Amino acid sequence: MTAARRAAEACEIVDVGPGQCELRGEMTFTTAARLLRQLESRLRSTSTPRFELGLGGVTRSDSAGLAMLIECVAIARGLGRELRVRNLPSAIADIARISELDSFLAQLLLPAATAPTPGQG
Repeated sequence: MTAARRAAEACEIVDVGPGQCELRGEMTFTTAARLLRQLESRLRSTSTPRFELGLGGVTRSDSAGLAMLIECVAIARGLGRELRVRNLPSAIADIARISELDSFLAQLLLPAATAPTPGQG
């Protein structure tokens, strides 16, 4: 098994309540497409107007993870839903800041997650 395949299999999305899930594992180029498909499925199947995505279990992230979040926002908005994020990994926050997307991401953060989780990224 290749390292990329192991990484892709090491990520998962866990439902924690109606319109709420937690992402665990890597949020990287290797896993982003798979995670996006799974998140889109959850966004389409929920009846709640607000969808909360917890990122406290993310062990590694890169620019593909940020792109995945942006695409999730677009999908949610297209479905008439609001996407909110908890525990944004510091690597994603750093990439967003460099890309001048930090104000965009700040709109997604839940009040309890106004700062990136230390040590993640």
